[in-house]
Formats: sequence, structure tokens, C-alpha cells
Amino acid sequence: MSFRNEEKIITTFYQQSILLNEFIKLGGSLLYPKRSITSVYFDTNNFQMFNDSEESILPRKKIRIRHYDGDIDNSYLEVKISSPEGKFKQSQKIDKNLKKKYLTRGYVDRKYGYCKPVIRISYDRVYYKLDKMRITLDNNIKYEHYYSKNSILEKMSVVELKSISNKELIKIDELLPLSRQRFSKYSRACLELNV
Repeated sequence: MSFRNEEKIITTFYQQSILLNEFIKLGGSLLYPKRSITSVYFDTNNFQMFNDSEESILPRKKIRIRHYDGDIDNSYLEVKISSPEGKFKQSQKIDKNLKKKYLTRGYVDRKYGYCKPVIRISYDRVYYKLDKMRITLDNNIKYEHYYSKNSILEKMSVVELKSISNKELIKIDELLPLSRQRFSKYSRACLELNV
């Protein structure tokens, strides 16, 4: 298990294009072309994972099923864990039968117990690399209630900086002093959809 540092920058699409130009000037290069990501997030009946995230309780988890570019037959069960040591993600490919089981019957987690699908989030992501740091740009973010299908489009875009070493993030701070802030798509979806 490898821990990673993550920082997020909330931007407009215009600001994101300026940042991207700066990353490329610094030597950043395209790691993967744009792809669409769809995730279904799970939570308890009383939204304990959302509450733990809002209260910044450690350790905490986010549990989701994710697929890329509409390929619903190739899905992954992902558990994102935030701990005092850092953040890490466990990812396991699941077949369509197991996916269907989790989406219809729920998922049982050791810490949180019974969890059911509550929110679907989709967006477009482009991946860049700068030295040992990965930079992702997320646009066209859509939040959807899993059961009611009520949905809302996010007005902002998100740039994520991910690195195993904090030194890389400090280096970017020196070159590009940018305002960082806490941003969770799942938490934002819960608040925007008033779940």
C-alpha cells in the first residue's frame, strides 16, 4: 500500500486552461487522453461516510464502483481510505454479476456495515504528468441521486495534484502559487442534491 498526497484546486474552465499552459511550460506532458469516468458511491442509511468526511474524521472511507468511457462491463470496486498517515486507494476489478449484486443488494463494509448506492457522479478527466506528480483536470461534472435521478451540473472545474512525495507539491507551490481547498465530489453531490 502506498500513501499519496492530494491537493485540489477549484477553477473555472478558463482558469484551468491557463494552469494547463503553465504545467506544459514547466515540462508537463499528457499521460492519458481524455476519458469519461462514472462512479456510483455507497453510503449507510444515515450517510455516515458523508458525515465523517464533513467532520474530517480519520480514518474514513469512500466506497464506489467506477467504470470508464461507458464500458459498464469493466468496472472496479474502489475503496478510498483517508488516514492520519495519508490517503490510499484499493481497487479491484469486478464482473458484471458482482456489480449487479452490489447495486441491487448493497455492500457490507467492516467499518460502516451495510451500505447502499446513493450518488452517481460522472465527469471528463484528462491526465498529465510533471516529474513524479500526476495532474488531472476534471470538467463537465454531473451529480445524480441514484434513486430519484435528480441531477445537477457542477459550475466549477477541478484540478487535482497527486504525488507520493510532498516535495513535489511544495515545488509546484513555489512555481505556481495557487489556492488549495478541500473539495470532495461526493460531499459536494450530497450537499447540492440535498440528500
